[in-house]
Amino acid sequence: MAKALPIHGIDPDGPILASACNIIEMRLGEMLRYEPYIADETRVYELHQMRIAAKRLRYSMEIFQPLYRDFSQCFVQFEEATDQIKALQEHLGEIHDSDVLVPKLEEHITRLLKAGHGRDKKGELRTGVDLVDLDACQGLLSVCMQVRDERTDRYRLLCGDWKRIRENGFFESLLLLLRRAAQTGRMPEGKDRTV
Repeated sequence: MAKALPIHGIDPDGPILASACNIIEMRLGEMLRYEPYIADETRVYELHQMRIAAKRLRYSMEIFQPLYRDFSQCFVQFEEATDQIKALQEHLGEIHDSDVLVPKLEEHITRLLKAGHGRDKKGELRTGVDLVDLDACQGLLSVCMQVRDERTDRYRLLCGDWKRIRENGFFESLLLLLRRAAQTGRMPEGKDRTV
């Protein structure tokens, strides 16, 4: 699993929304590094890494939500952006869950099928129609196919949502929002801007 990149340039005495901007931009960049892999549904590892990066981005945004609510004019847009990142992360999470579950089920099917082969204690070839739990195999195979189909549907949703947010300039708008809030963040009367 890829480690989160360290965040540089945080000024502990500077405006907190400037630090939030810096952190969220870094986490957004980490997620976008995996964008080239979205077009290939077989890039399981990269899609999983994108999911992890999206989770880091989402959690970073959620941590700063109270600050954007209290000290900026853009809380509604920030909250909507957080929800959009959450939706992307959930798509990627469902895809990853499928990518993990189906191979585990296939392994179990293989073990069930293997039980019907080989030799018994006397060295005789094992034969018979009841050596393998065919009903269990069929049930597991049905689950595998259902999960595969659900993954395909979720992948389509991910691609559709990604295309839509790219066409709408979502990431560029998020960056502008962050930078504007960092520059114009308002503080309540009598409060220091660095809080």
